[in-house]
Amino acid sequence: MSSSLSNDDSQLGESNCSAEIDSARLTSLDSTRLTSLDSSRNVLKEEKEKKEKEMVQQQNKADFYSKRSITIDNSKKSNRKKEKVNSLSGLKPGKPTDLSRMRQVITRLKHSPPSHMKPKVPIPFEVDP
Repeated sequence: MSSSLSNDDSQLGESNCSAEIDSARLTSLDSTRLTSLDSSRNVLKEEKEKKEKEMVQQQNKADFYSKRSITIDNSKKSNRKKEKVNSLSGLKPGKPTDLSRMRQVITRLKHSPPSHMKPKVPIPFEVDP
């Protein structure tokens, strides 16, 4: 019986040793698979983060342009109101701005009169000999 036990023990030892080798192989295969899975997961995670960043950037850009257009519209409205107020108040006679403006207009007209104000040159009359 002792020989049978020793045979059983040796077989168990061999099977344990082969099981350890097989488990080591499986572990190394599993670890390579796991690392490849982890790296693919990391790549997918990075791609997902990039897409989220792009979405946030697009949203921020859209928000900026919408706010900008609102600001531009408000500025146009306020400028129109200011122009109306200025045009209604107009130039007051006798103020220095009115006088200097009139001088500028007269000087400009003297130096380069519009075509309708230029004197027409008479066409010389030719006599047939």
